[in-house]
Amino acid sequence: MPKISISCSSPIKDIETTKFLHKTLGWALGSASNMLAMGEKGFFYTCQLYLSDHMEHDKKIRAIISFFQSKNIPLTIIEIADDEDWGSVDPDNLGEIKINEAQILNELNSSDDYGD
Repeated sequence: MPKISISCSSPIKDIETTKFLHKTLGWALGSASNMLAMGEKGFFYTCQLYLSDHMEHDKKIRAIISFFQSKNIPLTIIEIADDEDWGSVDPDNLGEIKINEAQILNELNSSDDYGD
């Protein structure tokens, strides 16, 4: 059951995106704006997949990817194993654990728990 985190690949200042994080993920507007301004180091969504709340995470991940693609804002998605700790991740060396949007969507689509 992998763990993922999602951030913007580059720092952005965009009110629509800030409002999206506020509405979809419950971030306060100021906090959402700060996370987006941090770019790749401002992870605004983190979860562990395939637990009892998987469908909720699946829905949010798909909404995030869809929204950011519609705005042409690239995302950074990192994935670690369930037995790894986020504290061991080097924020200056994310390349080895990055996955792209197609990879996470394929992973979600191939999940036994996935359904419409």
